[in-house]
Amino acid sequence: MERELIERIRAQAKQDGRLEVGIGDDAAILTRSGRSFVVTVDMLTEGVDFLSGQVSPRLIGRKSLAVNLSDLAAMGAEADSVFVAVALPRSQPVSLADELTAGILELAHEYNVLLAGGDVNCWSEGLVVSITAIGKRLPEGALLRSAARPGDVLLATGGFGGSMLGRQFLFTPRLREAVDLVRRYGVDAGMDVSDGLLLDLNRFAMESRVGFLLDDASVPIHPDVERAAICVRRANLLVPQYRTAAEILNFRNCVQFPVADPETISEEEILGIASWLCGDVNDETGLFDYDPLFHALSDGEDFELLLAARPETAEVLLRDQPLVCYGTELTRLGEFLPESAGRKRKTRNGNIVTAQACGFLHHMEDINTNK
Repeated sequence: MERELIERIRAQAKQDGRLEVGIGDDAAILTRSGRSFVVTVDMLTEGVDFLSGQVSPRLIGRKSLAVNLSDLAAMGAEADSVFVAVALPRSQPVSLADELTAGILELAHEYNVLLAGGDVNCWSEGLVVSITAIGKRLPEGALLRSAARPGDVLLATGGFGGSMLGRQFLFTPRLREAVDLVRRYGVDAGMDVSDGLLLDLNRFAMESRVGFLLDDASVPIHPDVERAAICVRRANLLVPQYRTAAEILNFRNCVQFPVADPETISEEEILGIASWLCGDVNDETGLFDYDPLFHALSDGEDFELLLAARPETAEVLLRDQPLVCYGTELTRLGEFLPESAGRKRKTRNGNIVTAQACGFLHHMEDINTNK
């Protein structure tokens, strides 16, 4: 649904020389008087991106800005300024706005980003935060979703999976890393992972009109996945005490994010976390299922970078690991192929299978049209 809507809008939107990159990438690139600006907007809503009673307003504010900075990173741009629009619930105190603003400004100061303006309104529903971020296109170029080529090596920063435990509010936008890759190594194709590694990799390939082969054994699994697995193991010891799935589902309301030490939090929180992570219990076993690789491939909100680099460039990047100074490493995940080869995964036992686009789908979006 989301992709179809975007494609309908893209077909109707005017294109001219002012727009270097338009609808379909992580941000737009606008050209004015010989200067190029990178512009993106992202909206976070109560009940979809956060639950106000289960995470602090300060962290909601931080995430609202961080997702926009991640979009600028996905374009290889330097962040400059932001405009913030907020719809506040009438039922909430003014302190909500104060804490929200504090979270935005803390991250803005960290990246030398200017809060330049915005809009505030009140309504009878939940909190909504929309931020428009403006960046500067580097003279050396930009990262584009449409620039991957057959033969390119698929690279990624960081690790994947387990973000639901709290990393979705605390992640590091890869701004400095992306700028380094564009300036020093000429990397020109990439995007960030917001809705899941497999889903976003499929989107990357579709925009570039290429196929890919992803090597499951190479996917770097974030340590949060093991923390999540501990939660599930603890929960499965408790599940037999409850008669219905609905009883367990109610414990979701007990969870506070970021999640504390999974070995010490309450039984109610453990059951709530397992329910968030896994959904319902398995009908046959009566327990929660948790596959670390599946969650690494599909959890989303990792906000790491997927990149395409020529083989000779990838060799240098993997050898020199230039992003270690920022606290992350680059990993080879696979390679891009001609579009006719399809979008595939090499499983850990060596089988080649279709790379189904699993992840967070907005309104049942479906892009599983692999050949």
